Amino acid sequence: MRRKILYLLVMVLLLVACSKTEPELSSIGKEDEEYLMEDDLGSYVDEVSYEIGKKIENEDYDYSINFIIKAKDSFDQLENREKLGLMGAFYQGYLHEGYVNCGSPECSWGNIVIKTSNNAYVSDGYSMITNGKNKYTWEELREGNGKLADQAEASKRANESKTNGVSNDIIYKYMKSAYDDLTDNGANYIPEVHDPLVDEMAAQRFGITEAQANEIYIKREMEKY
Repeated sequence: MRRKILYLLVMVLLLVACSKTEPELSSIGKEDEEYLMEDDLGSYVDEVSYEIGKKIENEDYDYSINFIIKAKDSFDQLENREKLGLMGAFYQGYLHEGYVNCGSPECSWGNIVIKTSNNAYVSDGYSMITNGKNKYTWEELREGNGKLADQAEASKRANESKTNGVSNDIIYKYMKSAYDDLTDNGANYIPEVHDPLVDEMAAQRFGITEAQANEIYIKREMEKY
């Protein structure tokens, strides 16, 4: 009889001990939700919740806690680089330190999970998996941003004003440099001397008229104001 009682006491103690090591989601504060609503990602958020992730059992933490976001369907319309950019920025900005209060065990943030009506996106802050299969990484994001920058620069070059086939920006920079050299950066500037001289230098270098050179320089100077 005594053995049975002792056995029951041990089992009760074990159950109590186990119950104390389970994460308590109600212990999680609202600070990170407040940060989220102030973040760029916040404009897509309908609701926030949490779920217990995998059991870690290392020297620092016992469990991971996933940050669950119920999002507007407009999130689906973003490009992958924009989705990962928003998720990664929030993770690195607010969740990267790891620790989250979840009661008696030690918990760290796991993944950000964004759910829309039709899709689920899971991110660890460095990559994003869509619907459990399609993975998109920071390397792809950087490569995509680089291509966009190249395309923007190419478009800018294609659309910029030219005179005699030469970019007006190049002509202006040449004339600005000539002014700086001839006038000691403006200290010895004499309009009636240096203006026609620089116009003539630009005209000869780029095969344009002095009037065109003068117009290009004045227009660019006026754009500063």
